[in-house]
Amino acid sequence: MDSEDDPAERIEFSFINIVEMYRNYDLKTNLDTKIKLREKNHRIYASGDFNINNLSLKISHIVLPESYAHVKFNGTRLNIDSNINFMPNENLKLSGLINYGVHPNTDLSVKTSDIKFNDILTLSKALLNSLSIPNELARFNANGSISADCNIKTNLKKWQSSGAISINDGSLVVSNIGKIISDADISINLDNNLLDFQNSHLYIDNSRIDINGQINEKSLADITINANKINLAKLFYAFAPQKIRTDFNFKSGELSLEATLQGKLKQAVTSAKIVLTNFDFSDKVQNYIIKNKDFETEFFATTKDFKGNFKNNNLLIFLPKTKSQISLPILEAELYDNNFLLKENKITFN
Repeated sequence: MDSEDDPAERIEFSFINIVEMYRNYDLKTNLDTKIKLREKNHRIYASGDFNINNLSLKISHIVLPESYAHVKFNGTRLNIDSNINFMPNENLKLSGLINYGVHPNTDLSVKTSDIKFNDILTLSKALLNSLSIPNELARFNANGSISADCNIKTNLKKWQSSGAISINDGSLVVSNIGKIISDADISINLDNNLLDFQNSHLYIDNSRIDINGQINEKSLADITINANKINLAKLFYAFAPQKIRTDFNFKSGELSLEATLQGKLKQAVTSAKIVLTNFDFSDKVQNYIIKNKDFETEFFATTKDFKGNFKNNNLLIFLPKTKSQISLPILEAELYDNNFLLKENKITFN
């Protein structure tokens, strides 16, 4: 250990039942890794290698072809070479460079067969279970597929790309809840040094989300995302960890979003309008009940500046055990960089 090394830290892993791992999945692999990490000027620097070779496992009597993943770390640069098999005829090849340093740049090649989302779920569940990592993936069932054959190269000043990425008829069903995501059809054309979303949309519950726009060869972005009245309560019961779902009641809440990304990627302006209505949330033991009629915020952000405002109407916090409540009819505030201005508001305790 030299003078610049940080003290060693202890990292704990879940207990791995080797017998169960081999019996259920016949998981085999060669792992060779040695990575050194340092933090300097709020940036992580790494050196070393992370190599997985000859990764194979058996799922439902199907033995998957061997996969590998190689990552070489050098400062803020990652050199990647990988070939992951999800099923005998479904694989992902990812290779290239990612640099997240002072002058970030990316040069990646992505090539896949037509990969079924449910096979990704099945493989993920098998890997997590074989490593005794707690998960609830058995609750989920997916349909649809993703395919890609593309090259992307950018330094956030210029954009070079070719190929395409497509998601076809994607959906996700959660047991005892139903269909959460449906009709996911996303088409990204990368030819002619463009990133162009074409007729891209999906549904969350019954709410449609549209994605439109492009990034051109000069790294100029003009992308919009629109969503109307997404059912947050249904998302909560679909994706929140079991303990949280057990301890809390999320009765209602609808989220609408209008978001844009415009301008040069390095100085792009992100703007968004977010509206939350009919919020009703409590803990199971009734220590508190939070109800809110509507909350609306708009903000604008770049890599250097941030400004925004929000307005909230009719916030009520009930405390059943003390038979009291806190009400806030109107709350308005503005935020400019590091300055927060809270306008005159009225709060009532009963």
